[in-house]
Amino acid sequence: MREVFEETGLTISSQDLKFLSITHDVFPDSFYRTIHFCIDNVDKNPVVREKDKCAKWQWFDLNKLPSNLFLSAQNLLKQNVFGV
Repeated sequence: MREVFEETGLTISSQDLKFLSITHDVFPDSFYRTIHFCIDNVDKNPVVREKDKCAKWQWFDLNKLPSNLFLSAQNLLKQNVFGV
């Protein structure tokens, strides 16, 4: 919840969080275990609060995602947690 606020300005509560999955993201020189959550019904748009790390936030339809996804997002989609 803290990270979401720090990076987007969105305030969420613990009851809004739904666990989706854990991915194991392997790079040539490192390994990450990423925990994925889902939040339904976000009622406002995120704001870029870390301009040195993120140029913009944008919502996408799951069937029309951009091709340059983070490895953890690619691995999450391979698990078919959204049914698309």
